[in-house]
Amino acid sequence: TAEYMGNENGANTISEAFQTGLAITNETANESTNESTIDVVKRLLHACSDTLPKYSPKNKFFVPTLPAHVVKGIREYTATLPRMDQYIQTIEILVSMGVLYQSLFFDNCRRNILKEYIHRLKLLDCHELRGNWYNSLMVGIKGVGKSSFLQAIAVAHSVVGQQTTCIYYSCDAAPPADCSYLPSQMVAKYCDLQAVDIAGVIDELKSRKHSVFLILDEYQSVFHRPAEVGVPFHEEVSCIGSAPEGSLMAIVSGSAVNLRDLCFTHVDLDPVKYPSYMRGTSLNSQRFTPVCVTPLLVEADFVSCLEDMYERSETSQQVKDNILLVLENELYLHRSE
Repeated sequence: TAEYMGNENGANTISEAFQTGLAITNETANESTNESTIDVVKRLLHACSDTLPKYSPKNKFFVPTLPAHVVKGIREYTATLPRMDQYIQTIEILVSMGVLYQSLFFDNCRRNILKEYIHRLKLLDCHELRGNWYNSLMVGIKGVGKSSFLQAIAVAHSVVGQQTTCIYYSCDAAPPADCSYLPSQMVAKYCDLQAVDIAGVIDELKSRKHSVFLILDEYQSVFHRPAEVGVPFHEEVSCIGSAPEGSLMAIVSGSAVNLRDLCFTHVDLDPVKYPSYMRGTSLNSQRFTPVCVTPLLVEADFVSCLEDMYERSETSQQVKDNILLVLENELYLHRSE
């Protein structure tokens, strides 16, 4: 069954492949191995994982595109789940297939952020976003996992969503081939639009009833670009935030400690270091609602995350032993207190 699912010619009867694989596993494997249904689905999909794209923070630009038979298989498995679980299970499957490079631990902070983004993405997918409240500025210290989190959401929505193109771009990198350093050009190219500016792109998306989920990571880099490059970029992002209806939803993210000030306030900065900082242009915190991704601040979350890493780890036994040692120390300290 797994080999059959790896063949694109099997896309039309993928339901039969799933049902056969699950039936066989339920009859012969579950009782003896305690293998869960999600593990079965991962194993079935793993057969075609070698040829799939891989996404990690090393990827500075991508438009996630998975084969139709893989998308259909994941959608069928997650179809009856609540919306939040659809995304989480999709991310887990994609991690197991190597499409996403690491598992995510969803503490309360990340679950709440994901829940809000899922609500907005559902409205975006159905062309029901109204007003200009749905864009977001994500901040957090360097290394807290913002890029991995956003990439996972983008790739998962490319599976769960129906009429939305997801685009991820790290602003500290060169633009993709045949594109200028402008959001409008990236969207126009990968959505096959004729428009040449951001206002035209938004209008054309609306007329075509197509949506775009745009992630602009490492946004602080925009302000370090030469003014002739960074200023038009920032002005286009501001225009996205001012659009009255949502055919294009943007998340701006970065690790700079002053990113929120750069985007929302007027501060005195060295024009040599920040040549594209414009005191007259603000993204407006009402239009780009700020969210903060925090480290694991609750001991129970930290212990649960380590346990989760231990269970999922496919690395060396030495790494697993180190995780177990930390776990034992944490639990010992907790009991001592």
